[in-house]
Amino acid sequence: MDQKTSWSSANTGRSIQAVDESLRTLYEAGKISYPFSNSEAISGDGIALIMKLADGSGIRFEPKKLPVFTRASRHSHESLRPLLGKIDIGTPMGLLADNDYVLSLISRQLLSCGLPFTTFA
Repeated sequence: MDQKTSWSSANTGRSIQAVDESLRTLYEAGKISYPFSNSEAISGDGIALIMKLADGSGIRFEPKKLPVFTRASRHSHESLRPLLGKIDIGTPMGLLADNDYVLSLISRQLLSCGLPFTTFA
């Protein structure tokens, strides 16, 4: 069992096996990067895609908050990320089918990594 699979299972309410199957299906369909990487860095292409997704959703996003993946990184794959620019992050999660749910969750989590820090007085 992979740490991301376990985390996704806890956050989706779906079994680990169901999330693992969704990750495999999404990867084989070319919708996500390699899902079993331990890397926490995102490629420049990945950051550009997340910025496009943020802009299209009206979300202020700070790409400098994400670590950049390079070929010199100690991991052979970048972090799990979507490979498509058109992802439904506006529909309530409970209305999405399993694979769309997992894809939306991955996208929402990446977007949250680049949200500006806000302090309240």
